[in-house]
Amino acid sequence: MKVEISQGYYIGLPQSGDESMYAKLLNDPYIFARTLMLPANYSLKDAEWFLNHCKEKQQAFGHPINFAIRNPDGILIGGCGFHGNNTFAGVAHRDEIGYWLAEDYRGKGIMTAAVQFLVRYGFETRNLLRIEAPVYTFNIESQKVLLRCGFTEEGYLRKAYFRNGEYHDAKLYAITR
Repeated sequence: MKVEISQGYYIGLPQSGDESMYAKLLNDPYIFARTLMLPANYSLKDAEWFLNHCKEKQQAFGHPINFAIRNPDGILIGGCGFHGNNTFAGVAHRDEIGYWLAEDYRGKGIMTAAVQFLVRYGFETRNLLRIEAPVYTFNIESQKVLLRCGFTEEGYLRKAYFRNGEYHDAKLYAITR
């Protein structure tokens, strides 16, 4: 799978051989502070677990739900995908997305294009009716990406996440088909 999203940047599948790049990029404190589920001190073992997780989810759903964002040379620069947690009897009408991007590639429209891809993929391939994205209140950049992609702010989630020894508020964004 290779879907161009912006100026040669493309969405592909996470693949064996990406482990060291995942470990390197996901140890960025900026990314860690803004993601809801990444472990601290992301390791090669975490990357191996993630690649296996991607394969398991693809088998369970019959299509991939996690994606790698790559530069024109095929180098991993980010990730995006669905959590796949709202499936009942093999069918989901809604799901939650998450995403991250390496520092050198931020502010170039790549993440907006990646989230637009997720929305199309979710509605067309996964037949979802609703896509959600909870975002920490301080993560203004991510909120702007979601608004550019047609998401609506639906609510304020007080002390919804416990991370790094602290409770964090979040905003819930969603888009419906």
